[in-house]
Amino acid sequence: MFINILIGILSMMPANEKKGKLVIEVSGVKEVRGDVQIGIYNKADGFSEKNTVYMGKIVSVSGTTVTVEIPDLPHGTYAISAFHDENRNGQLDKGMFGVPTEVYGFSNNARGTFGPPSFDDAKFQFNSSVSKVSLRLK
Repeated sequence: MFINILIGILSMMPANEKKGKLVIEVSGVKEVRGDVQIGIYNKADGFSEKNTVYMGKIVSVSGTTVTVEIPDLPHGTYAISAFHDENRNGQLDKGMFGVPTEVYGFSNNARGTFGPPSFDDAKFQFNSSVSKVSLRLK
């Protein structure tokens, strides 16, 4: 009886999920002030929207390149968005007609025509113990 209960409990536990460290390097910071806000997304629905982010990081700017490490990230398909929040107001500032006034970028250096790129254009496979993704803010 005990063995059956133990087997039942073990079968309900998730299998060992493979994880690794993702290093994100963001270049193109123009002014050494404010923060770089980074959003990591794991699905296409709502890509680049603040309320659908899988994981977010805010990094203080101390140079023209910002690097952040994400330890223990489960292997999978991801896309990244980032922007330089120069005034630390927590949002990508936009001017007339909704055009961003702060620099921003996406993984694969993907760019959209009128708005953000698609998840498919920005996605990458993360499946190693350590991987580096570089993106440039424009």
